[in-house]
Amino acid sequence: MKKRISLLLSFLFIVLSLVGVSFFNPIQAADDQVTLRISWWGSQSRHDYTLKLLDMYTKLHPNVSFEPEYTGWADYWTKLSYQAAANDLPDIMQSGIGWPETTTLINANMFADLTPYRGKELDLSGVADSLVKTGMNNEKLLGVPVSSNALAIIYDPEILQKAGIKAPAADYTWDDFLSICKTINAKLGIYGTGEIETPNILLTYYPRQFGEHFYDKDAKYGVGISKEVLVNYWKLKLKLQKAGLMPDLAEISQEMGVEDHPIVHGKAAFAWKWAPNLSVLEAPTGKSYKLLTLPGPNQDDALYIKAGMHFSVAESSKHKAEAARFISWLLNNIEANQIMNAERGVPADADVRAAMIPNLGETQKKVFEYLDFVSQHSSPKDTFLPENVNDINQFVNELEEQVLFEVFTPEEAADKFFENLPNL
Repeated sequence: MKKRISLLLSFLFIVLSLVGVSFFNPIQAADDQVTLRISWWGSQSRHDYTLKLLDMYTKLHPNVSFEPEYTGWADYWTKLSYQAAANDLPDIMQSGIGWPETTTLINANMFADLTPYRGKELDLSGVADSLVKTGMNNEKLLGVPVSSNALAIIYDPEILQKAGIKAPAADYTWDDFLSICKTINAKLGIYGTGEIETPNILLTYYPRQFGEHFYDKDAKYGVGISKEVLVNYWKLKLKLQKAGLMPDLAEISQEMGVEDHPIVHGKAAFAWKWAPNLSVLEAPTGKSYKLLTLPGPNQDDALYIKAGMHFSVAESSKHKAEAARFISWLLNNIEANQIMNAERGVPADADVRAAMIPNLGETQKKVFEYLDFVSQHSSPKDTFLPENVNDINQFVNELEEQVLFEVFTPEEAADKFFENLPNL
C-alpha cells in the first residue's frame, strides 16, 4: 500500500513540476460566506466530536460552513493522494509534517505556507517554539501543531510487583530492561515486553542515543545510521524474541490494534507506545498503568517531543485566511479542547493545558505529567526525511522480518541494507 501511494505521489510531483506553480494560486475569494472542506482520519469517537466542533464553530461564525471528509488511517492517505493528483485537496487537512506520508505532498508544494497569517488570523503565542518548528519545512509553516506527543513505555505495576521488581529509575539502561524482562519471564511465565516497534524506535529514538540519526541530510543517500548501531538494534530484538521475552512475528501479526496488545491480556509487562495510548490500553482492563521513559544511555539526547498531529491548509484553497482562523480557534479555544479531551494528544497551547489540568482524570494527568517531564529531558525532533523515505522504510521492515525469522543474521541484513541503499 505504501509503495503504491509513494509511486502515485512521485508521479504527481513530476506532473505538478511540469504544470508550474501558477496552477496553485487561485484568486483569494471574499470571505463573506465561506464553505471549508476539512478532512481527518481517526476513530468513530473522533469523527463524532469533530463534527460537534464544526457545528460549534459555525454557530460562532455563521458565515462559515463545513464539508467534512473523514476516514480511518488506512484509507486517508490514499484518498488524499488522489485528491492531490486532481488538484482537489480539502481546504483544511489533518496532517503530519515530517511524516513519511506527507513528504511527496510537501515536495509538490501542496501545502500552503501559513507564515503570513501568524500573529493575525493564526495565534501561536501559547505554543512552544520547538513545537511550532515541527510544522516547518524550508522556513515555511506548512502545518500547525494542535497537540504534543512523546514515546513512552507503558507498564503494568501489578506484574512488576508480582515478580518482585521495582519500577526502573528514569536513567535505566537497555541491560536493565533485558534483566527485568528475564526476571518477569522466569517468575511469571509471560513475556517481559510487547514488540519494540521499529518505525518509532529504530527510525527515530535508538540511533540518537549514540550520536547518530537514521535520516541525516548531510549523510550519503540521506541515511546517517552506522552499520554497528543498526546491527546492535537487530541483535537486541532477535535476542528478546529467541529468549521468549517478546512475542514472535506470527503472534504480533495477530494483534487487532492497540487495545489487543499483550499487556491488555496480562501476557506482558511493557508496551512501547505513544504516551496518549495509555487510555486505550487501560480501557479494556480497568487497570491503572504507568508511564516510563525509554531505556538509555543518553535519554535526554534521544527523547523528543513531537506534534501529535498538524493541521495544514491546501495551497489550492481559496479561503486560506478563514482556514487559518479555524485552526487557530481549534488550537486556542478552551471549550473546544475540553470537547476533544486530549484525544488528539496533549494540547499544544499552554493556557489550554493549564485550564484543563484541574478537571483531568487520573489517566490524563499521567499523560500530561509525562509530557511535561519529557519536555525537560529531550532534544529537538529530527525533521529531515529523504524523498524515497517510504521505500527505505519498507526495505528496513523487510530485512528485519528476515532477521527475526533467522533467514539473515543482523550483520548480513545490515550489509544488504547498505548495499541496496543506492538503488532504493
